[in-house]
Amino acid sequence: MPMLTSDHRVEVLANAPLFGGFSHRDLRKVAKQAEEIQVHAGDHLCEEGEHGEWCFILVDVGAKVSVAGQSVATLAPGEICGELSLLDGGPRAATVTVDGDGSVLIVSRSAFLELLEAVPSLVSVVLASFGERLRTANAVSTGSFLTGG
Repeated sequence: MPMLTSDHRVEVLANAPLFGGFSHRDLRKVAKQAEEIQVHAGDHLCEEGEHGEWCFILVDVGAKVSVAGQSVATLAPGEICGELSLLDGGPRAATVTVDGDGSVLIVSRSAFLELLEAVPSLVSVVLASFGERLRTANAVSTGSFLTGG
């Protein structure tokens, strides 16, 4: 498979929820640091309980998310997973298995933290993104889709 162009990497990142609020200039910085890997159906991007140091942006493949062996979610191309590891490097909460052959971008925790140090204004963008995702997760887990507070 051909490697993604720099512009395509920026486009993929811009559509990922965590990076959606970044400026084009900052997205280019992330794109330079992102590593592209080729994956095949059945490959695990991460496994529940393992130490995490990367997040994954699905370029042109989907994935299944499972916890304790039970399927809990399906991810579509363009979605992101493993992003909590960018903040704390803690253990993975789920196993993510790709459902086809394609490309995935990986952003390391160290590159992400370096970017936040270089561009402190991005911290508020990241916090807002995580806050929104936490509200959505809480609403889903409680069965209430009221995300206003």
